[in-house]
Amino acid sequence: MGAEFHAAAEGAATFETAHALLARPASSTVDRPAPPHAPLVLERVGVTREGRNVPAVHDVSALLLPRGITAVTGPSGCGKSTLLAAIAGLVPHDGAVLSGGEPVGGPRWQAQVAWLPQQPRFVEGSIADNLRLARPDATGDQALARAARGRPRGPGTSAPVRPRDPPRGGRSDPVRR
Repeated sequence: MGAEFHAAAEGAATFETAHALLARPASSTVDRPAPPHAPLVLERVGVTREGRNVPAVHDVSALLLPRGITAVTGPSGCGKSTLLAAIAGLVPHDGAVLSGGEPVGGPRWQAQVAWLPQQPRFVEGSIADNLRLARPDATGDQALARAARGRPRGPGTSAPVRPRDPPRGGRSDPVRR
């Protein structure tokens, strides 16, 4: 009897998962970047992870201005990283990410987005392929070495802060707020 109960429970869970996936709108095939200087508009963005019934992010609407700093805050596990992954087009989501009144997404949008996840990983391929994620135009050993060191190139760039450098303000410990 116990085996039958567990089989029925697994069948019900599978049905719920399939139903949730089928109820989702088809994924977007948009390949559109954001227009220059246009705000980003989130309209009812939501993410429900595969195999889950409760959304990780639910019904987020916001206006993100093109200049300045926008902070996404909240306690651990509330969906901040998931929301950012949805905006970047890295996870399927409900709702819309718009700029200039039109949806943004796809490779041309992702070329405008900088993404550093909480657990950085190498992509499949060589170390040079991974370095070219930061500098797609890097060719040759010198350009790849610059990308590996994180050194900027060209006029008007400034040196990055290195781990041995103290944070701004000269303090050697992290600033707590």
